[in-house]
Amino acid sequence: METIDANAVPDLILLNTIDEASVYNTVCNRYYKDQIYTYIGDVVISVNPYKDVKNTSPATIEDYKGRYKYERPPHVYALANDAYSDMLRNCQNQCVIISGESGAGKTEASKIIMSYIAAASTSTTGVDKIKKMLLESNPLLEAFGNARTLRNDNSSRFGKYMEIHFKHNGAPVGGKISNYLLEKSRVTGVTQGERNFHIFYQLLAGLNQNELDNLRLNPSADHYNYLNRSTVRTVPGMNDKGEFEKTKFAMSILGFSDTEIQEVYRVLAAILHLGNVKFAADVLDRSSNQPVTDIENKPLVTVIANLLGADPDNFYKCLLMRSISTGYNVTKSIIHIKNNKIQAELSRDSLAKGLYERLFDWIVKKINQTLFTEKQEQLLSIGLLDIYGFEIFDNNSFEQFCINLCNEKLQQVFIELTLKCEQEEYQREGIKWTPVDYFDNKDICNMIESAKPRPGIIPLIDQCVITNHDDKHLMELLDQNLKGNEFYSSWIKNRDRSIPDGHFKIKHYAGDVLYSLNGFVEKSKDTLYSDLVSAMKSSKSAVVQGLFEDVEVGSTNKRTVTAGIQFRNALAALVAKLLQCNPHYVRCIKPNEEKKSLTINEQRTKHQIQYLGLLSFPSLFSFFLFLLFPSFFLFLFFFFLFLFFFSLNTLQEEKKSLTINEQRTKHQIQYLGLVENVRVRRAGFAFRREFDRFLLRYKMLSKETWPTFRGSDRDAVEWLMKSLNLGPGDYELGKTKIFIKEPKTVFMLEDRRTKEMPWIVTNMQKTIRGYIARKRFNKSLALQRIAGFFRWARGQKHVINVVNTIKPLLTQDNAMEATWPTPPPVLIKAQEMLVAVQKRWWAQSLVNRIPSDATGAVQQKCLAYDIFHGKKHWQPCRPWKAAYLEDASNPHRAAYKKAMELHFSQHGDQSIKFCAYGDKLNSSSKLDHRGIVVTDINIYKHDPKNFKVKTEKAIPIAELKDIVLSPGYDQWIIIHTKTGDNSDILLDLKPAADIENEKVSELAVVLCETYLARTGNELPVIFDTKSTFQGAKKKAGVSINFQATDEPVTDKMRVKKVKDSVALASPRSRK
Repeated sequence: METIDANAVPDLILLNTIDEASVYNTVCNRYYKDQIYTYIGDVVISVNPYKDVKNTSPATIEDYKGRYKYERPPHVYALANDAYSDMLRNCQNQCVIISGESGAGKTEASKIIMSYIAAASTSTTGVDKIKKMLLESNPLLEAFGNARTLRNDNSSRFGKYMEIHFKHNGAPVGGKISNYLLEKSRVTGVTQGERNFHIFYQLLAGLNQNELDNLRLNPSADHYNYLNRSTVRTVPGMNDKGEFEKTKFAMSILGFSDTEIQEVYRVLAAILHLGNVKFAADVLDRSSNQPVTDIENKPLVTVIANLLGADPDNFYKCLLMRSISTGYNVTKSIIHIKNNKIQAELSRDSLAKGLYERLFDWIVKKINQTLFTEKQEQLLSIGLLDIYGFEIFDNNSFEQFCINLCNEKLQQVFIELTLKCEQEEYQREGIKWTPVDYFDNKDICNMIESAKPRPGIIPLIDQCVITNHDDKHLMELLDQNLKGNEFYSSWIKNRDRSIPDGHFKIKHYAGDVLYSLNGFVEKSKDTLYSDLVSAMKSSKSAVVQGLFEDVEVGSTNKRTVTAGIQFRNALAALVAKLLQCNPHYVRCIKPNEEKKSLTINEQRTKHQIQYLGLLSFPSLFSFFLFLLFPSFFLFLFFFFLFLFFFSLNTLQEEKKSLTINEQRTKHQIQYLGLVENVRVRRAGFAFRREFDRFLLRYKMLSKETWPTFRGSDRDAVEWLMKSLNLGPGDYELGKTKIFIKEPKTVFMLEDRRTKEMPWIVTNMQKTIRGYIARKRFNKSLALQRIAGFFRWARGQKHVINVVNTIKPLLTQDNAMEATWPTPPPVLIKAQEMLVAVQKRWWAQSLVNRIPSDATGAVQQKCLAYDIFHGKKHWQPCRPWKAAYLEDASNPHRAAYKKAMELHFSQHGDQSIKFCAYGDKLNSSSKLDHRGIVVTDINIYKHDPKNFKVKTEKAIPIAELKDIVLSPGYDQWIIIHTKTGDNSDILLDLKPAADIENEKVSELAVVLCETYLARTGNELPVIFDTKSTFQGAKKKAGVSINFQATDEPVTDKMRVKKVKDSVALASPRSRK
């Protein structure tokens, strides 16, 4: 059992104060100690360590096999062991629900649990084959279902529930995988900074040149429109070629034939080629008087058709037209309509998404066929649910709506089953139990999915799909049917200006989420034209035919099931399945967005563990051997105790600090329901333990129970608690367990046990300990005295020498030039500390001379020194005024102040950091006299003619990319922005009449300071003679050359346009 620390308890039900802050602090304290797992009763909290977990070795698995949960530190192995043992002991199906947001470590937790079950279960030749297939399903599903996102390099873009089937002797015999809501929109639309599904990059990197030629593929991802919309091509730490070999190996293990594998490659290649099909601009069709399009690269269509086994001519027509069925039965007719460019592109993308989604479903189905076993209803099972976590983005659409609905349902299951298990345990043990009130999100779920008494959101979306209405009509239906629901908000219902038009807000259990209705109806339609479906069903490829075997073509009588209804039905089936199992929970937390880990010097730490002998530290069993061999074990105990605490101190020094993102972690604690779970668990009793295990740990606290007690374990526990003056209100005795009400009682027991243990050990070992101590003392006493005197004398001499050398210089400005005398080896570190103290004192003495009102200016000058020293001339002695346009010398001062007062009253800017006049290069490569105003949020251009601030052309400080300065004696500055939405600024802050007062260093420092305050990052400052400039009206950038000159610069010489570039005069010296 792990030693209980009140500040880092292994189980959160032991907290004295139950609130979000206490849970957060406890999780953080354990995380800093490299303890990533924490319990809430039977629930495991897992914090992503962002590194390979060291305690997942086969030896660690053996350490948890057959153990009680509290005998070892918290770990998912303990949860897996409980699930496996409960299944065999009670002959009841188990499920492990793993939840958390993207990047929190859900997939890794699932792998760890699977590896434990594979290692802990019965092994034979046939069973080992099943285990290998179960384990190999992970890399295959990750290749086709995972992708790199902004939050996670290996994010699961689908929900997965894997059932592992066992015989009653514990041997795995098969399994089944159910998948939910694959993010198929990623196939055709990848966000910048992310990647498409891993398999596309694996395919291009893993196939040899001959295989690529057969598929007409180019090995570069830049060649394909579905992949090059993001500049990310690789994932750190992931070798696409090596991962492709793992994927192929997994497919072979899972029963995919060579022909099927090649067909999968052909479908993937066809999807990549589909993204490169180009449609010509619309032309007017004379027969229909409607715009139509054509395909520009027709040979590519033939390549795609051949890869899919379709007829090229028919496939070509299907991409350019669609068929619509009208009427019923006898009156039924088919109308052929030609597509315009937008419709053709939508049809192409729908086919790509449909192919990939059905290919993924086909792979899951193929895996299930391989893992299938007969009479599954007679087998036992453990299910692993790895599902997407609650999502709140800047733009939340239909996908986030479905994901959050899933989390609402799972949260409801989590609370109900947790409370139910708690009640059952109290009833089973004969403990009185008062039901605990908790938030029931059933009303939220009904509002989303219920059809009666008022239709919820999903039925209303379904209604819009059936009646062929758009998102605007859906908004009207939502406002009409949900106007009385407290969990729904919109602009029409609440007149809340924070809700834009076309949006609605749901009060989820984890927080308010604002959804954009744009695309809700279209995404729920899941449209794929019947012509393309017919072309795929008539394919010569058995795999392609199998992808569309369940799709009916040409029937207008059967109502199409929308995507929302499909997901709702699948979710209901999943919840029903979970309710039939005994649940176990893993709640994963993502500690930060930077993916930083708590780092330890591995090589040095391992070396210390080896030479300190920590791997052989005596176990609890050795304690009882003390009774038989006291002399030997007394020596070993104190020897290892000394080494243990010494090693702990050394390991702590090795650890580097890590900051946990408090806001993000607390948000996850909130929506995972951890605080509520602790409160439900604590509503009854905070601590429970079987009588025999409780007595084994605490029997030394009473003379009547130590070392043995004559009677039953229950009587011994009752006698022990009474001897500690604990009344019935502090605890209750059940049939097999003791239940303790408050955590402070457990801490009291631990404290008293900690105090008793040394006394017990001392009495057992006092003789041998005294003998060893006296012997060592007598041998070393003389040597210690001699060595101590020598060190004292040498140290005293050195200290006197240091004082004589340094003391005369303490009042002088050249104190840092003092040369310290060479210290003896024993004082090297001490002298290093003294030198550091002297440096700090000297620096502080200089700082103290600076007036308090000049501190900010000095800090700015220091930053300017760091930026400009050795790179460009600047004037450190010139006072910086910042607000030059507010100076009395400005003739337009009053008009400027009036314009800024009006601007500040209408916008969110809080303060002006810098403002001055200068000459701005316009898109015609000419100079305009303008004012530049830098606030705490934006950069504005001030027109001195009409005294207006151009708010609409404001450049956010956070959107700056870098600033470029020349190395010459000029005041040119180029401010680059990150995107094309904000044009660059090229400004000369030193007109010809103002030679001495250079302001470019001041502006550069202000931009760097403001950018750091807004983003937390440093703004790059580049000194170069060449750069580029993107004007507001120019599509392409203009090359800028800083032309060095020795002559005085006149207004005519300042800017010179040369072909496609602009030369700016830059004096070599100050004249």
